[in-house]
Amino acid sequence: MWLPGEGWRRVDPTAAVSPERIERGLEEAVAAEGSFLADSPLSPLRYRGVNWVNWLRLRYDALTYRWQSWVVGFDGEQQLEVLQRWLGDLEARKFVLVLLGSGVLVLVPVALSLLLQRRPPPRDPCDRLYLAFCERLAALGVARRAGEPPGAYADRVCQALPALAEPVRRITREYEHQAYRPPEDLARRRQALETMRGDLKALPRYVRF
Repeated sequence: MWLPGEGWRRVDPTAAVSPERIERGLEEAVAAEGSFLADSPLSPLRYRGVNWVNWLRLRYDALTYRWQSWVVGFDGEQQLEVLQRWLGDLEARKFVLVLLGSGVLVLVPVALSLLLQRRPPPRDPCDRLYLAFCERLAALGVARRAGEPPGAYADRVCQALPALAEPVRRITREYEHQAYRPPEDLARRRQALETMRGDLKALPRYVRF
């Protein structure tokens, strides 16, 4: 505060509002009105006589201060100070090399994980035969719709191409049996695959595997 003839003087406005808080302290000043929460069961002031509680409270205050100082208040000046501490003089060439090195350390493991990730398992032979069957029928003008069940697709093909009804239904029946039922012995599976291959060959202009 500026006072004529005296200049700037330090003034505490709280002393004028409540001088007893300056003279006796906040806790003693508000003790009579019961607003200091010392008697609250959740107030740390209630357990001031317990040493380990005080130690925990002080550690928590220290941690909060560190968080505010190094995380919340980590401004550009502190960033520059940390970089200078690690790198010395911040030359443009050195700074660019550090950025490139950091990028390599991050991107190389990611690239290696993408390159070395496992290949998808090979498609089941029964699925391969059925997909080839669908492609052949699509070339004949009856393409399978998205999400269309094999049985419904076979019914639609038989209506559009009645001459192919027998092999179409046989292939569909074998595929449904192998794909949607519990697996049987290998001999029965080989027989089903041979049946599907034979019927695929019977389709007009079918390309053999």
